[in-house]
Amino acid sequence: MPAQKLLVERHRDDPFQLIGINEGDDAEAFREGMREHGLTWLIGWQGHQSGPGANSAITKLYRVQYFPTVYVIDAEGVIRHKDLRGAALDRAVEKLLAEMAEGAENDAEDEPDSQDETPPGP
Repeated sequence: MPAQKLLVERHRDDPFQLIGINEGDDAEAFREGMREHGLTWLIGWQGHQSGPGANSAITKLYRVQYFPTVYVIDAEGVIRHKDLRGAALDRAVEKLLAEMAEGAENDAEDEPDSQDETPPGP
């Protein structure tokens, strides 16, 4: 989790959100572990899944084979990357943030400046 903590800290002022989903037998132990390790991002918990076909709706929907599974999702909600770690994860996040900033910049350039508009005549 140290890499995720650094990623969250580095992008705390950016339009970035880390979301986790975990599983286990004891929800309270899970919450205590989050507090103990200073995990401040949103992490969902599901009960332990075992046995053939025991996957939860979340693990089925996202085709999770193991934990942790990491997805990088863009501003439109599209999964852009799966299972990146370390520097590759950092680069993917940086690239998406740059794309968002570039898109916002282009949108701002396309907007007419209200001072340049000619007021309607009588």
